[in-house]
Amino acid sequence: MQPDKKFIIQCSSQTEKQNWVDVLKEKRKLLTKEETVYEEWDVPFVQAVHHYKKIKDDDLELTEGEVCRVFRKYRDGWCFGQKESDGKQGWFPMSFVVEVDSEHTKIPRDNKKAGASGNK
Repeated sequence: MQPDKKFIIQCSSQTEKQNWVDVLKEKRKLLTKEETVYEEWDVPFVQAVHHYKKIKDDDLELTEGEVCRVFRKYRDGWCFGQKESDGKQGWFPMSFVVEVDSEHTKIPRDNKKAGASGNK
């Protein structure tokens, strides 16, 4: 399962385009009732506190101390993420990790760029 999907939609009018945008936004809200989906700039970082041995092919094996980005969290306690060390992606249980502080989270890229250059 991929963390994000992209759509290319060709519309004959601005109104039709806006209708599609509205429908897709509503669909995302419905999906996120059972899950939390993070924007690229907003992903939390977690660190493994226990070794997690991969059970299924799409699981992400973790060693204690390993740091990952979390792209999706589900209410059932599972996450989809990516290892910082090698970029591998997969599923792992939240009970094997703790969230760690990161300056990267909660700051949109545009705001970072504006702050760095002094422009608003």
